[in-house]
Amino acid sequence: MEEEKIVNCAYLASFLNVSERRIQQLAKEDILIKAARGKYKLMPSIKGYIKFIQGHAYGDRAIGTDLQSARARESRLRGDLLQIEIAKECKQLVSAEYFEPLLAAWAAKGRSEFVNGVNKIIADIEGEHDVVVDIEMIGKYIASALDAVGDYPKQYSADTQVNNEDGEQHGS
Repeated sequence: MEEEKIVNCAYLASFLNVSERRIQQLAKEDILIKAARGKYKLMPSIKGYIKFIQGHAYGDRAIGTDLQSARARESRLRGDLLQIEIAKECKQLVSAEYFEPLLAAWAAKGRSEFVNGVNKIIADIEGEHDVVVDIEMIGKYIASALDAVGDYPKQYSADTQVNNEDGEQHGS
């Protein structure tokens, strides 16, 4: 039995007259056969590519490509799930439950610092200008603004459009 020839991406791309990126795409679709990272089995890949091209030429992509496509999708999904599990194990990916108390503490600290800052500004204004600022009125505006920020996820969805000061829209 003849030894199977293994080639790199650049060689196969040149041989098939496609880009290296297209080689990678075709490999993900299980049209080309990988031997290792960046390495391909030459004859099985050529046969797979010919079958792929014939399917397009005859207008019948269903000649095995639906099954190939389904297998490729399944393979990618399994790979994605494996990447997620590895990321969890390496502490590169953490659950939302981990961040919820941190975000709550951060928000409480931010609210406290904001209110303290406003109180200091009011004291400075009163001291500099010999006026009395209605703290109750300002407190209502501050509470309203902070409540709006605190209710942000409830008030807005991910596709909400927001206009900036220049009237430009931001959002999805």
